[in-house]
Amino acid sequence: MSETNGKENKELENLKTLASTAKEGGNWKEAIDYYNKILELDTENYDAWFGKGLCIINTSTIGNIKMKEALSYYKNAIKFSNDENVKKIVAISINKSVNNFYPNIKNHYVRFKSTRDAQVEFATRFLALESGLAFALECNPENETIAENGLVLIRDYVSTLGSLAGIMEEILKPDEFKVKYLDAMKKINPDYEEPKAAGGCFIATATMGSYNHPAVVQLRFFRDVYLMKHKWGRIFTRVYYKYGPYPANIIAKSSLLKKVSYLLIVKPLVIITTKIKSD
Repeated sequence: MSETNGKENKELENLKTLASTAKEGGNWKEAIDYYNKILELDTENYDAWFGKGLCIINTSTIGNIKMKEALSYYKNAIKFSNDENVKKIVAISINKSVNNFYPNIKNHYVRFKSTRDAQVEFATRFLALESGLAFALECNPENETIAENGLVLIRDYVSTLGSLAGIMEEILKPDEFKVKYLDAMKKINPDYEEPKAAGGCFIATATMGSYNHPAVVQLRFFRDVYLMKHKWGRIFTRVYYKYGPYPANIIAKSSLLKKVSYLLIVKPLVIITTKIKSD
């Protein structure tokens, strides 16, 4: 090994350490700078391409989701790696990023949905995240979590739009996006069944008086993100869909029962789901 090569290797190792430290500390832009310096010395360094992809998506804002740029870096990581497992690592990383970022665009839409172009902006941002999830599924088509997450996000997008979902189908056709995730789920789990209703949360809706009340939205999101990922959760949901409407109809007609239902059912469930989400 020549002295020059030795110095370059030492410099690369130092830069990798600095990049990794910055990334672990959440200093995304600093980490990107180090990854760029690594790539100046070694353009085929797949670790640097992967790290740059991870960091760039974490510099996204609601108005500028950098999924397209991140995917280009992830694709280079896969290209320059000789390890087939890198595809799976990329898929898991993207899925996590989408899960972390989707609530931000959803909450922003719920807050500003009465403003002009809010629905179009929500759809555009959803499409940016879905493009990443679609690539994750392509990288790891046998990952049940990713397939299920695609179905969950599409259902939640439609339910968040509520009555406007039909109008927005001109921009985003949920059924067309859903096919790839549903096909993957059925290959992975032949017994998988989609929820028969897009709504649900009957008792919470009857108690709070609105399908879009924050407590109802939270419980619906908890159902889609947590319950539907487990067999026992799917069984519980099917039973609830069958028997839930009856008590909900009774509660909806009584102010007293609404108060009792809130104190004994809805409020405790919101507290529990909040704690589970924060763990």
